[in-house]
Amino acid sequence: MAVPKQVRRAEAHIRARAEEPLKLAQIAKAAGCSIRALQLAFRTFCGTTPMAMLRQVRLERAHAELSEREPGDTTVTEVAVKYGFYHAHRFVQDYRKSFGQTPSETLRFGPGHRHILRPPILPSEPSKRAGTTDET
Repeated sequence: MAVPKQVRRAEAHIRARAEEPLKLAQIAKAAGCSIRALQLAFRTFCGTTPMAMLRQVRLERAHAELSEREPGDTTVTEVAVKYGFYHAHRFVQDYRKSFGQTPSETLRFGPGHRHILRPPILPSEPSKRAGTTDET
């Protein structure tokens, strides 16, 4: 089944204006249909609602920005507000559900902040790791 043009137009509008405070009526107008027709088309062809898609696009953008930024360059709150998330607790819940970690974890372990894994100390090597030798 082909996706109707109003769904494609609505999705394009959502992606182009995800940082703006969008209302469902604006998305429907950009799609060229009524609110009800847009909601039905989204349920039928996308399995979601236009506003849920908007929230997911915003979460993906916030995730991308937090992944690319350094902790000293931005805060989770700045990024959340930029993408229209004004309730911190809900943002963290939705973010964790989507990405399996908190926004602060993404920011903390983004570029240049990789976990440093140390090799395990094997039972036969403790004296070598301590700087001693096997000679007696």
